[in-house]
Amino acid sequence: MPKFICDKCKNEYTGNYCPTCGDKRTKKDEERITDGEILADVLSDASKTVSKSVKKISKRVLVGSIFLLVSFGLLFMGAYYKSKENDDYKNLTYKYVVNSNYFSGYMSLSGAFLISSILIFVSDKKKD
Repeated sequence: MPKFICDKCKNEYTGNYCPTCGDKRTKKDEERITDGEILADVLSDASKTVSKSVKKISKRVLVGSIFLLVSFGLLFMGAYYKSKENDDYKNLTYKYVVNSNYFSGYMSLSGAFLISSILIFVSDKKKD
């Protein structure tokens, strides 16, 4: 909310009346406020709203979200190794064995992180 300066007692106030002397706000008071002051008040109100909503997010939801993102990253890494074609290897068997091992490892890790994130989300919902 914008702050005004009272003509009589020179105190800052918000709203239509000065809480100290009861003087009503005039158009002259409104003209004194700069855009920077209004912007600062709006930003402070917005930051209070954001901080309240951030405090509502529990640590479990944050950890579950991170696990879910890691799971998707590992899933894409496994898909990359599955489709990877390297002509650098002379022995084709070696190429397929190495890439399939990478694929299996990344998919296993992806599944473990996915199951962990689901369990975290479910346990957080039951807590509420």
